[in-house]
Amino acid sequence: LEIGTGSGLLAMMAARLGARQVTTCEAVTAIAATARAIVADNAFTPPVTVISKMSTGLEVGVDMDERADLLVSEILSSEFLGEGVLASIEDAKRRLLKPGARIIPARGSIQFALFGGADIEHNIRVDQVYGFDLSRFNAIVPRKHYISRNDLNIELLSEASSAFSFDFAGTDRFPVSERRTIEVPVRQAGRCCGVIQWIRLEMDDSHVFENHPAIKNPASGWQHCAYVFPATIEVLPGQIALIGAARNRTTPWFFFQGFK
Repeated sequence: LEIGTGSGLLAMMAARLGARQVTTCEAVTAIAATARAIVADNAFTPPVTVISKMSTGLEVGVDMDERADLLVSEILSSEFLGEGVLASIEDAKRRLLKPGARIIPARGSIQFALFGGADIEHNIRVDQVYGFDLSRFNAIVPRKHYISRNDLNIELLSEASSAFSFDFAGTDRFPVSERRTIEVPVRQAGRCCGVIQWIRLEMDDSHVFENHPAIKNPASGWQHCAYVFPATIEVLPGQIALIGAARNRTTPWFFFQGFK
């Protein structure tokens, strides 16, 4: 079973590698229809069946002959939770998968670090422009920014920390919400703009994907998320920043609570 068909590429790869039957579902009707045509163009109908439904609408005995022994999904937003991955995994394990079914990715986590640097600061804050002080404008802009550019120099002022972890393979029900304070040691002096967040995916015990901001990928479907503090903060090595982290089922959030 694949949740989130997209182009149908992963479903066809699974079939090429020997999967006897592949059911893949796609919520967007136009994408599902296009993927169905692509699968047919490549002569993989069968074993690939494209269903134009959300996974929560699938029924064993109607859309699938039997429960699946493998789940592959890519329903992860840049902030990890925005596409409803927790609810989809919970529902699939309860209704659509065999006991002990393998899940890819098996685990995932929301990673973050303190960040700064003149290059990125000029793209997320406004201060002096042609001699005019526009800094008051920072008070009304969103605190959360998606960093779409890959050429910006982002200075990481701390090591990576894990805010929240999710064991898809080993957990049947995830908490509705979580909130914690995380102690983050400062490793580099600088003007801290806020927290930069990315995702880490453990496909299995051996293979890991991480869109770490220090890795300059030429292209990625996932952006980094910057949670900008109300004002920049001067930090020094040896300080311990207290970062509040909270999440519900679809959104994480970060905020500065002070120094230890």
